[in-house]
Amino acid sequence: MHVVNHFLKVHRLEESFTLLDMACLFMRNSSDPKNVIPRKRNNSVSVSVAQSTICAEQLMCLALALGLRKLTANLLMLIDSDAPDFIRKSRTGWRRFRSSYRQFKSFIDVNPMPSIASVSSMMMILSELRDIDVARLKVLPHVRAALPVKSCQLIASATHLIDEFDSIAIELRYAVRSILSDVQLSQTIWELTLWTLSFLKTNELPENSIKSLDFKEWSHQSISELYRKYIHSKGKSQNPTDRHRTRIHAKRLRYAIENLYPVVDFDVQDLYQTACRAQGKLGDEHDWMTTELLAEKYGHSSLSKLIRHLAC
Repeated sequence: MHVVNHFLKVHRLEESFTLLDMACLFMRNSSDPKNVIPRKRNNSVSVSVAQSTICAEQLMCLALALGLRKLTANLLMLIDSDAPDFIRKSRTGWRRFRSSYRQFKSFIDVNPMPSIASVSSMMMILSELRDIDVARLKVLPHVRAALPVKSCQLIASATHLIDEFDSIAIELRYAVRSILSDVQLSQTIWELTLWTLSFLKTNELPENSIKSLDFKEWSHQSISELYRKYIHSKGKSQNPTDRHRTRIHAKRLRYAIENLYPVVDFDVQDLYQTACRAQGKLGDEHDWMTTELLAEKYGHSSLSKLIRHLAC
């Protein structure tokens, strides 16, 4: 039965990825000007074809498909790999999918999304695993290397915590593979794939055309409002919680620009680069803060205080 479940799980995940990949490839390469997809290159965005008759439903489909394809591709890699990058990319794909859904549903009446309980369970474990990996592979080795030789106790504390986190990471990766072996997860992603592609209507001219002033105005207002929230949050970013919130606003602004770039008729490159830089800088700060909290949680108070000091 285990072998059968493994086959069904991998087969259904591969089916989802193949279908999403073909849809994205078609939408990028089709000569039909309705099929436009935003691309990201070196903190800039561009579109592959003309911007004449995109509709809101198609743009939503493209954004959702890209996020779900990234999630599915990296979950497939996690079946046989422990590479932290596949964890990061899985989480990025899911965040992109959820953020795009939240953004577009304020303009488009959509059918209810299928249940995402199994994917949410996976994301919770991947989030915990990502924090542990960042601490043991990035922050703690940096802290240990920065300590003078005479700081024997702190060096030993950092080494002990790295070893402890290595063990926790093994347990969490086992939990990840347990969920990946559950047919329910692959079935959920398959249902999300079919739901996503239901928004793609290639044989008719949709009512909500990109030429619609309402859609353009909504797109402009969405980007402007997210930028306003980012600037407002940045202005009061004095503590780690506020700064983490600012990072979330920067991330949402970046996703909105990637999603709506084909619609807007003003230059968004500066806004996009601002969002990317802020997300990167604040992300590094968040890594250190998370490791500080983990060190305190696992009983290494002196090390936690040192991490806080080095992060300043």
